[in-house]
Amino acid sequence: MLETINLGKWELKVDVELTKEQYKKTWNLCECEDCKNYYKATQQVSPQVQGFFKDLGINPSVINHLSCFGDIKENGLHYYIGSYHLVGTLKEQDVAFLSNQTEPYTYKLDENWEISFTTDLEFVPGFFPSPVIQMDVDVYIPWVLK
Repeated sequence: MLETINLGKWELKVDVELTKEQYKKTWNLCECEDCKNYYKATQQVSPQVQGFFKDLGINPSVINHLSCFGDIKENGLHYYIGSYHLVGTLKEQDVAFLSNQTEPYTYKLDENWEISFTTDLEFVPGFFPSPVIQMDVDVYIPWVLK
């Protein structure tokens, strides 16, 4: 069942339960140290960020496309970009709005997390049912691996 979720200028229609089912499946995740750090660090995010992912049906530790740019900030946080996928659609006006932007529109979850949504899909797992929305993240997280 599709639920309407409003985030800033975004209006999403998301099948939260079907999305959640996809994140319970076995994914072929990268095993490099940078990615392992991300998976572990996302298990320790703030309750606000945890709640955001839960409300969308996403397990933040399961991400199909991820890149790390190392220790960027003065406080030692590492910069990552990546993409999550949801079962659902974007409001038609949002898609049109996006195609006319010279700068990406992002929604700030907190001081370290920014997200955006698109229908230009990359790296969608083959088992993911349609329709699909892609949620891109820009995030600064600590190095938590020992």
